[in-house]
Amino acid sequence: MGQTQRILIVENRREWRSILDQLEHAPDMTLEAVQTYSEALAALEKQTFDLAIIDLTLRSTEHDYDNDGTHDGLQVLAELAQRFPSIELVIIGEDLSRDTLRNTPGIPDALTLISRPTWTQDALKDTLQQIISTNGQPTDMPSMKTPDEEPHFPPETFSVTTRLPIHTTGPLRSGLRPPGVGSRPGRPRILIVEDQPAWQDQLAQMMETDNYFWRVAPSQEQAMERLKLETFHVILLDLMLGETNIPVREGKGWQLLDYVVANCPKTKVIVISGSTSSADVARLFMGYPIKGFIDKRAFNDMELRNIVREQSAGPSLRFVMMGDFRVLRDGKLINEFGHDLAEKVIKILLSRRGETVSVNELIEFVWPGSDPKEKYTLLGAIINAARNALEPDLPRPSDSKFMIRSGSNYQFNMINVEVDAEQLRQYVSEGRQYERRGELDQALRNYKAARELYKGDYLPLDRLARWTMQERSALQTLFTEALNRMADIYAEMNDLKTAVEVALQAQQIDAYVESTYRRLMRYHSCLGSKDKALAVYRRLVILFSEFFNEDPSAESTQLFHDIEQDKPISCVEDKAATSEHTTIG
Repeated sequence: MGQTQRILIVENRREWRSILDQLEHAPDMTLEAVQTYSEALAALEKQTFDLAIIDLTLRSTEHDYDNDGTHDGLQVLAELAQRFPSIELVIIGEDLSRDTLRNTPGIPDALTLISRPTWTQDALKDTLQQIISTNGQPTDMPSMKTPDEEPHFPPETFSVTTRLPIHTTGPLRSGLRPPGVGSRPGRPRILIVEDQPAWQDQLAQMMETDNYFWRVAPSQEQAMERLKLETFHVILLDLMLGETNIPVREGKGWQLLDYVVANCPKTKVIVISGSTSSADVARLFMGYPIKGFIDKRAFNDMELRNIVREQSAGPSLRFVMMGDFRVLRDGKLINEFGHDLAEKVIKILLSRRGETVSVNELIEFVWPGSDPKEKYTLLGAIINAARNALEPDLPRPSDSKFMIRSGSNYQFNMINVEVDAEQLRQYVSEGRQYERRGELDQALRNYKAARELYKGDYLPLDRLARWTMQERSALQTLFTEALNRMADIYAEMNDLKTAVEVALQAQQIDAYVESTYRRLMRYHSCLGSKDKALAVYRRLVILFSEFFNEDPSAESTQLFHDIEQDKPISCVEDKAATSEHTTIG
């Protein structure tokens, strides 16, 4: 070929990197090798490649932030195919990877799979050269040698949509297909290890009904392969996987349990069995961190669903955003976020109130004026540090229920999270509804709750950050309105001294709401303090003159003249005659 082909290699095994590195001096090839999936995505953002070689099961290394990314192979593979469709993809995997990939919705239709245990350096080199020279269609595959010299399947291009037998991990007997890779972000991830088709269908349908991300593995071997490629919050495990006439303790399900405990310590196991004795159950709970046991002989679907829901619920999070910034996980303050900038990223995402923020936006907010391509990998590490701080029991950071990635965007999932700013909105909204219905006592209770909650401005330490300004202004306006409505209710109850106190607080929160000044004029006048009422108006005139070179509104001026001339006035501001949103300027 006359044109040099650029190849991206995603591999961190030393023995395979040494093989791949031999290609560096091959004609017509230029290599760039990275050791993590986040580095791969960053490299693809910077330049164009013709071919990507991806190891689906990276080993954890010190370069991989908190072991993150070692199970992200399938998700990155799907993202590469979607965002960079012109890149030819070669996958390095184990013998079982072929079936696993075929039966994983969301994976590209055509891939070249290289079996790690049996492929040789020369064969790899020849294969890649053929792929490049034939635009992704290898023609004459070289033979491979296995340890026992038996023939072995060559790498092949295959379609993951090919219909497979029922006993594989693909479509179930009912036709139900598992969710695609990368789908249902933030939802619990469940692996069903069950060999009986009827139970596969029943358990999978339950997980589908609850909108969980789920997979089915019919054997110990396929479950172990799936666990190398994807992570799960919960495993539903049948201890007897097609075996009979052997003790449960010797079954492959129990062997898989040993593997999970040793290799997936943050994944929770719920045992489902129809042949386990009470002694075996006792042995399970005494010797293993089992989170639940379901007897098939007395199966109750609600019991299982409740256990799964409880075990996949994650921590309770509360965020204090007003007056200070604090994060409480299960009622305990989080003091360490794993990175100096992790706290800032959390604040930015929370400020968007569940809306997405692009990677480029985040980078601009965190490192103003920087080149996004230079910060892509670091941003991923910071976000994963934040995820681990909020949810330390995650199988991997990207399994977070709260800080969710969708393509090149991030968002904070606000469901089942307490944020004082959102609670303030709810209190005020409910207070308005009670007030419209004439239930003033209940409205007052809601406004009092809002007043108790508001401890100060929104993120005061980030006052100059432009990503805080819109939310800070919105909350100031909302709280000022709530205080003014609260003052009106006190005035209607003839508690004018409290009305003055509340209106003064409203003035401190936002000194530019003109209707607050009128309220104070009314309350002071009705208390017999004419001089104080007129002084409020004069301060308003000065404020308008000095800052805006304007006069107060006709309503405020008329109220001043009425008080000055001792005319009767209403002690309550007329809501129909003034907008609570009216501000000076």
